[in-house]
Amino acid sequence: MLKNNLEKSDKQLGSANFRLSPTRIEVEQLKATLENPQAGAIVCFEGIVRNHNEGKAVLSLEYEAYESLAENEAAKILNEAQQNFSIISAVCVHRTGLLDIGEAAVFVGVTSAHRDASFQACRFIIDEIKTRLPIWKKETYQDGSADWVNCQHTHTESQNKSHNKSQPQSRNKAQESHSNAQAESHKNSSAGDTQ
Repeated sequence: MLKNNLEKSDKQLGSANFRLSPTRIEVEQLKATLENPQAGAIVCFEGIVRNHNEGKAVLSLEYEAYESLAENEAAKILNEAQQNFSIISAVCVHRTGLLDIGEAAVFVGVTSAHRDASFQACRFIIDEIKTRLPIWKKETYQDGSADWVNCQHTHTESQNKSHNKSQPQSRNKAQESHSNAQAESHKNSSAGDTQ
C-alpha cells in the first residue's frame, strides 16, 4: 500500500522518491520499498527527536515547510545523488507538524550494489536536505518557552540559490561531498573487506 502511495504522490526521478509527511514515518514500510535483488547494500538514516538541545530540555518539535519549494529542491538533491553515486534507489521522507520525543523526523534510505555508494549517497542526501530545503524547526522547552532553531534559509535565499546555481556547480558540490565521503570511508574500512 505504501509503495503505491509513494509512486502516486512523490516526486520521482527514476528510482528516487521524496515526500513531506504530516503523519508518523513508517520506517519499516519505507525499508521494504527499497528491497531489490540487484542491491547488495541498503543504508538507512533516521533523524530522531531528542529531549535536549544546547543545554535546554526539549518537550517537542514542530516542523514547517514551504512544500512546493522543498519538493522541487529535494528532487534536485536526489537527482544529484543518482548522477554522482552508483545507487539503485533512494527514498527520503521528512516530517512536518508536531513531533514528540523519540519520533522520526526524517528518513533516508539508499540502495546500491556495494555499500560504499550507499553510505556516501545517504550522507550526501541528508546533509543536502538539512542545508538546502526550506524546512523550519520550532522547539518547545520544558520551561514553557519555544524557539525557532537552525533557520538558516528563507524563501528568498532558497529561490536565489536555485536560480543562481548552475548545474556544474551542483555537480562540483556533490563530487566534493563524494570525495570527502570516499576519503572517510577508506580511512575507516577494514583491511580485508573489498566491497
